[in-house]
Amino acid sequence: YEAEDDPARRARLAKRVERATAFLGERQTARGGWGLTTSPPGGSVDSSHSTANALQALLAARKAGVGVPRDTVDRAFRYLAAATDDSGGVATGPNPGQPNPGQ
Repeated sequence: YEAEDDPARRARLAKRVERATAFLGERQTARGGWGLTTSPPGGSVDSSHSTANALQALLAARKAGVGVPRDTVDRAFRYLAAATDDSGGVATGPNPGQPNPGQ
């Protein structure tokens, strides 16, 4: 998006980035993360890896000038902080820090 010189193409790309940003905001789990697949709004399956990827995309969109709600970013940072242990390791898998029902 940032590297596009054609104004018409840039405008089309801006709309897509804005829609993708809104979609991510709608699909953020109640805990502040995202999963490998999109959850329905208010879904509960998330992982630290997917959350880090989504957060990186949101921050890139913000840097490009697309409006990204501060609360969405803050919730993602809190999610990743909660998934980080005292040694700096980040729990992975669905719902880091929560018991896995399969174990």
